[in-house]
Amino acid sequence: MRDDYFSHLKESEFNSMLTIVKSEMDRIFGSILEKNGKSLDDKDDFKEYFEDYQQVMTEESFKQLHFQHNVELEVTSEMIAEFILKIRNGSFGFDTFWSGSKLWVKANPVEHSHGTNACLIDSDSIERIEDRDQGLGRVDIFVTTRNGGCYKVNEHSIPKLHANNALIEFMNAIKVSSRS
Repeated sequence: MRDDYFSHLKESEFNSMLTIVKSEMDRIFGSILEKNGKSLDDKDDFKEYFEDYQQVMTEESFKQLHFQHNVELEVTSEMIAEFILKIRNGSFGFDTFWSGSKLWVKANPVEHSHGTNACLIDSDSIERIEDRDQGLGRVDIFVTTRNGGCYKVNEHSIPKLHANNALIEFMNAIKVSSRS
């Protein structure tokens, strides 16, 4: 986990936010969790449902929720961004795989960017990398290949405040292939 991404969020603030988030996730997903024999106390189950919930986390939503949960906490967009990345252990959700001498990037074609049509693209074919605003302070990273294909390369939305960090991390991950 990259500690330099977490410079503003105190442990007590993280724990307060986690209490609120878990309570809200239990309210929203509780019956589904129970029906499927899952629990937010299980780390993997929590992370799975967290990715659905994190998309609606905003400063405004926390203002409403902290009163309901008797938590004295003024949540900023920076704190939300750090909270999301801390839950993800600092990962931006890029998957790369070596096969022979090629580095492949797991991606979704734009027309299926939220579906299950993942594919692997040759990192050497990438010509353009960009972030695109997805609303609610989140971005996704897209690449365009030589043949004109456009692909989303991150698994989950990225806090906009960390878009540059995500771009740098992705570029560093694929730059390795150009040295081969």
